[in-house]
Amino acid sequence: MAERNIASTLLFPTDAGTPMTDSGFKSAWRRAMAKHIAAGNKRLRENDIRAKAGSDANDLQSAQRLLAHESAATTRCHYRRRVAKIIPLK
Repeated sequence: MAERNIASTLLFPTDAGTPMTDSGFKSAWRRAMAKHIAAGNKRLRENDIRAKAGSDANDLQSAQRLLAHESAATTRCHYRRRVAKIIPLK
């Protein structure tokens, strides 16, 4: 595959660096999911990407800002899916 040097602020740009259309995204998603499943992985949904971003944030406040939520409760209940690591007392 040829290397591309396209600077874009878009999350999913086309090869030309322009915004991807709705049908273009759906087509690219279907191809990516077919490849992902063929590799033995579980199917993902588009909104799993948002939850992953919320879960990967360092803390609840960072996730809330990233996801542009006014309520921390929404972020905590719906997007913070990773189990919190707890250090036990000795």
